[in-house]
Amino acid sequence: MIALRDAELFRLEVRTRLPFRYGIATMTVLPHVFLRLTFEIDGRAQIGVTADHLPPKWFTKDPTRSLAEEVDDMLAVIRQAVVQARAVRAATPFAFWRELYAAQSDWAAQNQIAPLLANFGVAFVEKALLDSFCRATGQPFAAAVRSNALGVDLGAVHRSLAGSVPGDWLPGAPLSAVAARHTVGLWTR
Repeated sequence: MIALRDAELFRLEVRTRLPFRYGIATMTVLPHVFLRLTFEIDGRAQIGVTADHLPPKWFTKDPTRSLAEEVDDMLAVIRQAVVQARAVRAATPFAFWRELYAAQSDWAAQNQIAPLLANFGVAFVEKALLDSFCRATGQPFAAAVRSNALGVDLGAVHRSLAGSVPGDWLPGAPLSAVAARHTVGLWTR
């Protein structure tokens, strides 16, 4: 059984090396947040950690809202996802995610919060849960996915995938290298 026991959120203000323009925003300073969650997994406590930037105008692209309001909104959906996660008890990480996703989606609809923004909070909890689960079970993420230790029910995601497991769709081994794209500079018209 999986249950959330403790949560800590940390915030660090960071500067970009170069201005980064996306949509209606140009980012030069932004918060970077870390979420440390302690889950009880089969009776044992295990910490999981995740982190990400909070880029204003990334999710809602509302020109009438201030950057500070948008950062506050992102922090609010992360905190709300943690609140929702405290009520979840599930046998697998996938079942935990599904319950959390449903609860956060209901809350977002009731509060007129864009689904993409609301589920940014779910993703934070989900990433920390996966980190915690893999640490608790002593297996790397690729092995947990391939063996379906995460309990993924592909048929619940899309009916045509019923009866298959993630390992059926993945290569025999994870990639040994990836190509990283790095955006450099500020594009202007």
